[in-house]
Amino acid sequence: MKHIYQTLSLVSAIALVLFANACKKDGDKKPTPTLTTKEVTSVTTSTAVSGAENIKSEGSEVSDKGICWAESGLPTISDSKKAEGSGASSFNSQLTGLKENTTYYVRAYAMNASGVSYGQRVSFTTLAHATVSIDSLVSSTTNEITVKGSVESKEGNDIISKGFCLAKTPIPTINDIKSIESLDTDPMNYTFKNLTPNTTYYIRAYAINAAGISYSDEVKVVTDVIDIDGNIYKTVNIGNQVWLVTNLKVTHYRNGDAIPNITNDNDWPQTNQGAYCNYDNNNSLAEIYGRLYNFNAVKDTRNICPVGWRVPTDADWKALYQYLGTTNTSAGKMKEAGTAHWRSPNTGATNSSGFTGLPAGYRSGVYYGIGSTTIFWSDATSSYTAVLSFDTELAGGSANKGDRAGFSVRCIKIN
Repeated sequence: MKHIYQTLSLVSAIALVLFANACKKDGDKKPTPTLTTKEVTSVTTSTAVSGAENIKSEGSEVSDKGICWAESGLPTISDSKKAEGSGASSFNSQLTGLKENTTYYVRAYAMNASGVSYGQRVSFTTLAHATVSIDSLVSSTTNEITVKGSVESKEGNDIISKGFCLAKTPIPTINDIKSIESLDTDPMNYTFKNLTPNTTYYIRAYAINAAGISYSDEVKVVTDVIDIDGNIYKTVNIGNQVWLVTNLKVTHYRNGDAIPNITNDNDWPQTNQGAYCNYDNNNSLAEIYGRLYNFNAVKDTRNICPVGWRVPTDADWKALYQYLGTTNTSAGKMKEAGTAHWRSPNTGATNSSGFTGLPAGYRSGVYYGIGSTTIFWSDATSSYTAVLSFDTELAGGSANKGDRAGFSVRCIKIN
């Protein structure tokens, strides 16, 4: 029994020694640093500034410090971070490579021999550019263009300035002609005035907020065209082409020489010179449908289209049909909708292209087809005309010959 008591006493003594040594080691261990994360400042769309202050480390030096950040949770040094060296001094640090309009969480960190500590978590959201759009081209004349646009900005990204900018070259900026619109007006409207007729302009809406400047997509607008006689024509963009919206009405070549007006049905097929006529010799019909020209007028080097415009080629017509979805339905998209001018049923007519083809008829000695058909000349290098008809949505063509036929002319802008 005495032996047993001696053994227990020895075990107890050893346990007391081990416990005392453990307590001594725990008491000797120094704490990790303490620090405060600075509030985030200087926020942009992709950067921000934070840092740390009140860094304290007892017993051992700060060996590493910096900031770490993430899009959720409590960021650690395993997430994005930026080190700022050693020592206990306060610091500022820039976060980079951030995503626009995104919330981030940030903590400062500091390390010593005992481990790593973090400051409190702070959060911020990067700035966002405004969303800008040109909603529509309201109208254009020979010297004015009116546009409508809208601006959307994320909460906390207030608009500083907004408007439209215009130039004669692509990608206009606020360094070009610009408007400044009221911040209280949305959507915004503006009319550019004192412009040049028959001129291509490019327009973008813009908005400025703390994130910077934003632009809408670009629109291309051609101011109304004036021919040698003073007739005014609207224009339309179809794909990469720009067309007049109405048929040609001119009675003079571009140099001012008169184009003969032949009214007699017998004289029309006999002439060897360029000529024009009005359907049924009715000038009021010409105001609606344009005039009819023979091929000699179309191919005359004095030119019948306004400056900067020309008679289209076969390739121009084919490119138009292809853009509108091949010849199977393109004529319907080119014809004025309804039966105000076209005979019923005016098959497939939607005028979704804005081309606004009207049934001008044609002349082959006598007049035919007003209300039913229109035929457009192609230039002297081409083999076929373009034909629109009341009873089909298919684009057609006929031989681009017969100098004495009288067809319509629709001019295309020279690129």
